[in-house]
Amino acid sequence: MYKQHFKNALPPYPKVALDGDAIVIIYENEEREVWDYEANRAVAETIAEDIEVGLKSIHYVRSLLLEFLDDVADELLALNVPVDVLEDAIEDAFSDVYRKLPEITKGFTLKAEKR
Repeated sequence: MYKQHFKNALPPYPKVALDGDAIVIIYENEEREVWDYEANRAVAETIAEDIEVGLKSIHYVRSLLLEFLDDVADELLALNVPVDVLEDAIEDAFSDVYRKLPEITKGFTLKAEKR
């Protein structure tokens, strides 16, 4: 149904780099944002790695969710669902999933433990 942009790999951006004591987020458009400062190089490297994995994961999930929603909209439109009904259906379903998110994420821990 949906295409995986990153073929089961995290996207290349955003990147996180160290610039002296600065921990810098580098976006795809090459914009740079200083996240924080850390004098201890080993600690800074760990923080940078954690931030980069987190930001890339957010980007990955967001991209897949948006692509999936677009595919769902295309399918509903092909079934002649009126646009106003489509918009309400997606918004209501998304809100319902958002409310259930704490319950859903608990399952991730169990899946990770089984690996």
